[in-house]
Amino acid sequence: MIGPILYRCFFITTIVGVCLLESCVTTSVSSTQTIAMGDAMNNQNRYSEAIQYYESYLRDSPSLGLYRNYELESDVYRKLAHVNSTQGRYSNAIDQLQKAYEIDSEINKNNLRAAEDLRQLGLTYSYTGDYQSATNYLRQSLAATSGMGASAKSEQKLAVADTYLSLASVELALGNIQLALTNTELALAIYDKLPNEYVGKVEAFLITAQALTVVFELEKAEAAVEESRAIADAHQMNTARHLQAESEISRLKGDLEGSLRKRLGALEEAEKSNITPQIAWAQLRVGDAYNDLSDGKSASTFYRRAQLLQQRSGTDTSSLQPSIQLRLGDIEQTRNVWGKSGFSLGVGIANLKLGQQLFASGQTDSAFSY
Repeated sequence: MIGPILYRCFFITTIVGVCLLESCVTTSVSSTQTIAMGDAMNNQNRYSEAIQYYESYLRDSPSLGLYRNYELESDVYRKLAHVNSTQGRYSNAIDQLQKAYEIDSEINKNNLRAAEDLRQLGLTYSYTGDYQSATNYLRQSLAATSGMGASAKSEQKLAVADTYLSLASVELALGNIQLALTNTELALAIYDKLPNEYVGKVEAFLITAQALTVVFELEKAEAAVEESRAIADAHQMNTARHLQAESEISRLKGDLEGSLRKRLGALEEAEKSNITPQIAWAQLRVGDAYNDLSDGKSASTFYRRAQLLQQRSGTDTSSLQPSIQLRLGDIEQTRNVWGKSGFSLGVGIANLKLGQQLFASGQTDSAFSY
């Protein structure tokens, strides 16, 4: 599972100019208040209400005429994209990030903001399972930030580090472990030089732990999870993904009961976040833990819950859907979806599952082929 979007909001101080028409000033102030309300709802995990406020601002913004603030507008598009991503509405998020990029690259001509738009586009595409597009956008973002790592400005260094970290998350999803670790190390080297930086470090140590777990370096993985979680706890951040990482380590050590307990804890934490894809992924992981304990009935229950949550919430087709289908036995369809997206690791997993099915039915030659 790829983590939630590493979202950093560009904070802008807006000075509303003196307008000859009182209504213009009133509209400007009202628009700024609308954004503030959206931010408040976002911070309280009330995402549906946040969307309403952000969309209201974007509808009103063109009416400001000469007092239209394009920097603020692109910022709201990014915020809206982030909120839509928390609900799994990735196509909406991509559209909004494209609009932010158009403003930042063509009107504002702000390379730093444009690079952030590209980075967010890359991550959002990765959540849809389109890793080819994800990698393309992230490389564009990295190219746009070329040289910024040596800048004296913290925000420029941060942009480079965040892009390295985003690339690491995609490489991890693709199974390119060494590339994931390399990009994470590059990100951490920059984060360490930035005062009061903790969001990136939490994610970097967590990705490191996940990558090390894949190659069975479990002691190092545990240490990385602990380092990440210590920072997260100090800043009261959600720890659902830390529990997931810990549960996988427990599973590989043979502690299946402990793995289940941690995955149930991760589901409880995910539900607090109100991030729909994270909740669905957590339900899948609980199902996997029950499967490990040979409790197929309970496993199926949680797989169905994840499927129902996705269907009810109206989330886009994403990397989540084929993962659900794989667990519910629709392996051929899953294989086709992952094949079209370029997710070779997923195709390999689907092939393995098909081989197991064929072997169980006595079709040995076909099983070996898969």
